[in-house]
Amino acid sequence: MRDRRNNWPFASNQNSLTKVLILIDHYLPGSKYGGTLRTISSLVETLGDDVEFRVLTHDRDLAETARYSRIETECWSQVGKAKVYYASPDQLSLFRLNSLLSKLCAEISPDVIFLNGIFGKLTIRSLLLRRLGLFPALPVLISPRGQLSFGSLQMKSTKKKAYLQLTTGLGCYRGLNWHAASSLEITDVKRVIGKESAIYLSPNIPAQIAALNGNDSNRPKKMPGKLRLVYLSRISPVKNLVHTLEVLRNTSGVVEFDIYGHVDDRAYWRQCQNLVTELPGNIRTNYLGPVELQDVPNTLSRYHFFVLPTLGENFGHAIFEALAKGCPLIISDKTPWRELEQKGVGWDLPLNNKRGWQHAIEQAIEMDQPTYEGMSLAARQLSIDWVSQTKTIEQNHALFTRFAVSQAHSIA
Repeated sequence: MRDRRNNWPFASNQNSLTKVLILIDHYLPGSKYGGTLRTISSLVETLGDDVEFRVLTHDRDLAETARYSRIETECWSQVGKAKVYYASPDQLSLFRLNSLLSKLCAEISPDVIFLNGIFGKLTIRSLLLRRLGLFPALPVLISPRGQLSFGSLQMKSTKKKAYLQLTTGLGCYRGLNWHAASSLEITDVKRVIGKESAIYLSPNIPAQIAALNGNDSNRPKKMPGKLRLVYLSRISPVKNLVHTLEVLRNTSGVVEFDIYGHVDDRAYWRQCQNLVTELPGNIRTNYLGPVELQDVPNTLSRYHFFVLPTLGENFGHAIFEALAKGCPLIISDKTPWRELEQKGVGWDLPLNNKRGWQHAIEQAIEMDQPTYEGMSLAARQLSIDWVSQTKTIEQNHALFTRFAVSQAHSIA
């Protein structure tokens, strides 16, 4: 067992910045790729002065056929603190990816190649090329981005199980180094990939640390008997919106439930829409579409409580952003955010306890303004304490600088 735990000292290259080539299926200016996009963009903007980031990605957003407007392709473009190479799907096909990576690595000489999402297209192709001996001979760090959790693996389980068995059998993970965002994810990697996996632990950098300094002037007063409830996440089985709609069918009190997010699964969304039509008159539900990343904090500040009955999260950016805006939580117990009731910031509940979910929502409905204000302040304080206690920025800096140096020494 080889876990690289917290409290690493910085160990950067003395003469130049550590160079990291990030492979991610979709990046800015896209907005539909969920937590992985938030994580990488936040990482880049937070560490970009101390680490040289290059990003290779598709020239279009998730599920889109048209490329982004006003971007240059097949060259490096400055996007925030990273240089981004936007490529067409044809360029990123299996064997053309080999040629492109060889060209880019010869040009920029990265210290580390960072793969994101074990089921991402670029990750799958990179692992196959690496197994065939056609991948650049460079240290590789891979982050599963929550895709090895029990909940995630339940979705399309037959296909995922077959893929993991095949790639494990072929030795695609041999010699790889893993990044885990939480102790839960360390457990997932060991369970699925192997107990001897080399794992580096550092928590995700929240996508909107700036939200900690905002104000909540938009938040409505909390009147007993009324609740403004928000769901802000991808609409996909793993996020489990159906669960909330089923709970609301039997909930008393007036609830305005607004749903934000990109529809990942059309069939699943139709199931949600059918449940909406069955809700009683005291539950008013609105679907308001995706939210641009920069608009998430202000959106959350307009609601009393945030709900997410997810099947599994390795971090949960929207959860953190809700806390940072003083919006208490009603979430599942399948995230790193636990013991919420004891901390006075909401509830983390088992998914099989729908009566408990109903009771939590009804408590939120009946809450008065003084009680709510105390819970809202505690939520914001929890986010502030988390940032200071986890030493998130230091650990992420060490993730790349220490890893690059150690790999260079091992190669030498």
